[in-house]
Amino acid sequence: MAIPKRYMMARQFQLTIWLCLCCLIVSVGGCGERQRAIALVSGTVTLDGKPLAGASVRFIPMDQPNEPLGVVSQAETDAQGHFRLSTSDDRPGAVVGQHAVRISTLKGRRIPNSESTEITTPEKLPERFNTQTQLQFTVPEQGTDKADFDLKS
Repeated sequence: MAIPKRYMMARQFQLTIWLCLCCLIVSVGGCGERQRAIALVSGTVTLDGKPLAGASVRFIPMDQPNEPLGVVSQAETDAQGHFRLSTSDDRPGAVVGQHAVRISTLKGRRIPNSESTEITTPEKLPERFNTQTQLQFTVPEQGTDKADFDLKS
């Protein structure tokens, strides 16, 4: 007994649809950044024992050494060198876990109608605290107000 051509085409169409749906489910399920817990983080930055005002503090989440993952958190220090982190998607705190920390005093502003940037405040800190950072900090699940950095020039 021969199988009707119409039945085979319908069956082939069903298999194609199921295959497409499975691929879609797998690809959507694997997409997006993995959600990680956020904890409140604050602290103080000093340079040679004195508060470092106006410094940019960035926490870059790390799963493995030198492999950034997740949302970066940042803050600017006040006159007493104190900072309170917020994530790049506007949540207070930083992701729980290990971070590379970059601290910089370099400030600039974009020149209108140009791709150039004018330096308004030069870098006061050695590269080992920013572009070639050696600083690390582990954010605990309960958060902390002791993310303190006593830098030596």
